[in-house]
Amino acid sequence: MKQEKRNQWLLIGTIIFLLLSVFIISILLSLKESNKEAEAKMIFKQIYSSDYELHNLGDDVFFGTYDNLINVFIDKNGKEIYKSAYDISYTDYKKVEKDSYLIYNANDAFLESYLFDGKTIKYLYTIEDTPNIKPILYKKENTEYLIAFVSFRENNLVLYSPLTGKKTELESYTFLGDVYQENIYYNNTSNYLVMKNNKEQVGVIDLEGNIVIDFQYQKIKGTTNGTFIAENKNGKYGILSDTGEVLLDFNYQGIVSYEDYYVVINNKNKMALYDKDLISKSGFVMDYNTAITFDINSHANSIDCFRIDNKIFVANNKYEEQENRNYKFHILYVFESDKLIEKIEQNSYLASSILLYHKKDTPYKIYDREENTIFLENILEIKKSTLFKDYLYMEYMTTDKEEKAIIYNLEQNTKMESEILIYYTLDYFVFLNDAENTISIKDASLKTINQISGSKIQINKDYLIIDQAIYHMEYKIE
Repeated sequence: MKQEKRNQWLLIGTIIFLLLSVFIISILLSLKESNKEAEAKMIFKQIYSSDYELHNLGDDVFFGTYDNLINVFIDKNGKEIYKSAYDISYTDYKKVEKDSYLIYNANDAFLESYLFDGKTIKYLYTIEDTPNIKPILYKKENTEYLIAFVSFRENNLVLYSPLTGKKTELESYTFLGDVYQENIYYNNTSNYLVMKNNKEQVGVIDLEGNIVIDFQYQKIKGTTNGTFIAENKNGKYGILSDTGEVLLDFNYQGIVSYEDYYVVINNKNKMALYDKDLISKSGFVMDYNTAITFDINSHANSIDCFRIDNKIFVANNKYEEQENRNYKFHILYVFESDKLIEKIEQNSYLASSILLYHKKDTPYKIYDREENTIFLENILEIKKSTLFKDYLYMEYMTTDKEEKAIIYNLEQNTKMESEILIYYTLDYFVFLNDAENTISIKDASLKTINQISGSKIQINKDYLIIDQAIYHMEYKIE
């Protein structure tokens, strides 16, 4: 009997031991699982597929074509929101107002336009005989809006309203525009155009052809403040309102606008920063280099202005090292809250979303991270840059006009050639390998977390068009 009880207790003890062991092991496994690092994943969710050639119209609208004829519009969820009963021929499309796009076919023979409002497409007009027609765009907050078409004829030019096709003929005028690139005119103002008459005098008209600033100036350039910087017949610069009122007298040898600010140069070769109300924020304390004659329409001026975060930088030696110029002054003036807070001596700088600067024969320093230095050679201009953790990504143009992309490991002081960074967030980066037609998604440590390939790739933020399908990129941490 005693032996039997002893065996029973031994069995009970063994069972309890096994249960405790299982319990402890499950707890340990649970703790191990909870301490396991979360894994980042990028999922490509296909939202639409068809036989159409697909294009991105805006942030969340797509359209499909056959033989360059538009047949269908698709929303961000992959739903066909409008299917055309007839094919629409087009050469380009531009935004004209919020959520609306002008889709047009423009050539020397005719201009034909349609309006897509996000739901339906509407035929607007066809205009015949439109030689040398070009679009005029107004750029605001990184969005471009079509404000007019201009057609150039032998002795005059014609303006067309994008929405109505209304025609305004202007005899003996030449349209100047603020910037001209790749057959497109870019305007700093939305309602006015800078023109030159047959007497070589420059003035400003509105989109109806009415004169708003008299034709009495040598040069005029619009600003994003809605004002105009002008040069008078004596070669002096001032600032005009959109009615021609003199806001800043013609006493200066140069004026440059940037965002809501102006850099004004006096006759003693000193510069001052003015705000949009034309109040000086610095006084004439910044030195101006006179090696190049100031020209408001030239990109060769030594003055440069740019913003990084909440700071405005004013430089007086733009492109000196890259274009073998010889300037007397080499200062970067730093403004914060409209106050001059710092002066940086340097011989060359490169700026985009970050600032790199250096003195001759020394490595570049990164502004606000001066402990990180890198060697750069033969760089003319940075096109794009971003800092993430201990990495610096840069797209740049060399002095030989070659475009490249590199990634620096700032901690290890190493660099490697990179794929093109298309889009990034705080969590992931989207790279395009053009040669291999591949999109790579990488996490913040540059580890590849997904890839997708195709013969034709388009990307807009978190949407991809791969060949004849649309994908939404969904980032998850599991």
